[in-house]
Order: sequence, then structure tokens, then C-alpha cells
Amino acid sequence: MTNGGNKLQMEKQKFKEKVLKALQDDDISALRLFDKFQASDTDFYEKIEMSHEFIDLLSFKLRESKSQMNKEILAAYSFRFLKKTFKDFDYNKKFITSQFKTLVTYYKNQKDLDSAIDALEFLIMQGIADSSSNEFHIQLDDMYRLRLKRQKKEIRKSNLD
Repeated sequence: MTNGGNKLQMEKQKFKEKVLKALQDDDISALRLFDKFQASDTDFYEKIEMSHEFIDLLSFKLRESKSQMNKEILAAYSFRFLKKTFKDFDYNKKFITSQFKTLVTYYKNQKDLDSAIDALEFLIMQGIADSSSNEFHIQLDDMYRLRLKRQKKEIRKSNLD
């Protein structure tokens, strides 16, 4: 590899480290930097590798109570990015399952049933099954029942008003 090639590789590595450090430091600009990296002419496999690291750290931020980042934005970003790149990046099934479990858990804890349902439906439509805990189909049924229960409660409440 030439000196120019080494220098370019070092610059890419520094940029990747900057992006991950920004996310680690709860700097929302990390999302913009990551988008910039993904839009660059960087090697496809480097983009996949970076997406694994970035999304994994982002999921950690969703689970971490100390994180100061807006978790709603993080969850929406992660969901959008994973849906957009799912087919092209051909993620490992365990990786994608883990990321979506984090998203579903976050949405359930926020009582955002519609987003939890969207995430579960996406997994099911992609043919991804979960044998380590509740199957995604069972969780989806539970979410539908909860949503229906909530809707009935709202209807009863509006009828009383």
C-alpha cells in the first residue's frame, strides 16, 4: 500500500473513531456524522462493519439509563437505518434480532405500541424468528391485544365525557 493509501486509511479510521466517540459522549451530531460516513465512497464492507459498531453502541444508549441523548430520536434513527439497510447489508440474524429486541423493549417501556408493532411486523415479514424468548408472533399478538384494550378504554372514556 502506498503512503497516500496509508494516509487515507488512517483518516478513515480517525473519522470512524470520531463518530463512535461522539455517540459514546451523548453527542447527537454522531447521527449526522454516521450518515456522512455511510454516504461516502468508503468501501461497502467498511460501511457494514461501521454500521454494526454504531448501531450496537446506539442500542446500548437506548438501554442505558444514564444516557443524556434523546432516546426517541435514537430509536427512530436505528429503526429507520436497519429497515433501509436490511437487505443490502445482509445482517447476521442474531445481530438484527438483538437490535430489534432492544427497540421493541424500548417502545414497550414507552408505551408506544404502534412502534413496537411496526418493529415486530418488520421482523416477521423478513422471516426472522426468535427462539430464545417469546416468539415475535406471540409478542405481536400481545401488542395487538394491548392496543385494542387501550382503544376500548379510550372509547369508554370519551363516551363518559
